[in-house]
Amino acid sequence: MSTTRPADAPGARPACSRPSVSRSATRTRATSCATSSTTAARRSCGKIADIILGGEHIRTHPDILGAIESGRDVLLVCHELGSAFGAYQLGVPYVIVYHQQGGTLQEMRSIGQDPSPHEITVATRLEELICGGAQQMLFPSIGARETFKATADPALVERVRFADTALYNTVSAVDHGGDDAGRAALLAGLARKLSLPAKDVDTDVFLSVGDWNEDKGLDRVPALLSEHARRSGRKVVWVGIGSAIDRARYAGIKAQADGWPFEARLIGERMTHDRLLALLDYADYYVMLHRNSIFDLATLEAMRAGKPLILSPVGGNPEVDLAGNVVFADEAAFGEVCDELARRDRRAWGDQNRVVFEEHFALAHFAERYRAMLDEQLAAIAEETRS
Repeated sequence: MSTTRPADAPGARPACSRPSVSRSATRTRATSCATSSTTAARRSCGKIADIILGGEHIRTHPDILGAIESGRDVLLVCHELGSAFGAYQLGVPYVIVYHQQGGTLQEMRSIGQDPSPHEITVATRLEELICGGAQQMLFPSIGARETFKATADPALVERVRFADTALYNTVSAVDHGGDDAGRAALLAGLARKLSLPAKDVDTDVFLSVGDWNEDKGLDRVPALLSEHARRSGRKVVWVGIGSAIDRARYAGIKAQADGWPFEARLIGERMTHDRLLALLDYADYYVMLHRNSIFDLATLEAMRAGKPLILSPVGGNPEVDLAGNVVFADEAAFGEVCDELARRDRRAWGDQNRVVFEEHFALAHFAERYRAMLDEQLAAIAEETRS
């Protein structure tokens, strides 16, 4: 087994963000592909242009063209629609591991865009070609698959070959080296920068990590925390972090903050991974009230950190509740959630989440699922070659 990594494209991440896998016995190469334009390009061109530009990058990539020209059978494992469009244009087999929050039009609307009739037509046609042409379409959770089905064109859903099982993406070992002193120093710096309130036994700190858009649902959190503050009489602090991709939504939430019965620190930009982990150390609970959720890596980070989880029962969220380790929050029943917070032992609840993560979602389990997917796809290509 050998690994290769294609060259970088200007203004994009490497075409193959994960190692490619070569099986000399079958003369087959499976390459994991993901392309992305810069944030500035996304804002000026939009998601449809990203797909087309990403496709062109893959279609003309010398490593991929060289593998085809050498007579090897090529399978591309594509992690977004741009690279899959390139595979479609090249006429090589490909599978899609889909990480978006629903179909392309749903994604656009979630970040505050209003697709024009022309954009709707183009996006629908692109998805028809790309997703309909894939050997298989896989997702990080069953909920993510069902979200795509619910938001994509019904005619497309009938054509796509969906995988029966989920891959359940996971988090890496990066920044988890056990440097407690370094983490504490980082948190002290963040506490000064963000003016984080000092904690005591009467304080509950809630952390939310996700972009300020429709899908992530951070705008729903204040109602729950207001109820908790009123019922418990405890000091409540909310730290909400994410890109203010929907600036109007973010500004509207910030404008309400003075009227909340709790303190809030709202950050409208993404933070580096090590800083997020430091803030997890500061937090007592992790809360996300998504409207749509595929399978958030931040949720897994909170589980690994041993934090209690409060989630909305949508998308992939129920799939992390394997031992009663999640409290699900419905807007119509926030009082019941508050009662549950009062009943549960916070430390035991957090420890339970850590155990569930290690037993089901740690890196070794993900690698096993991903390897099985690759073996299945490569075997199908080898069988087709022999026949």
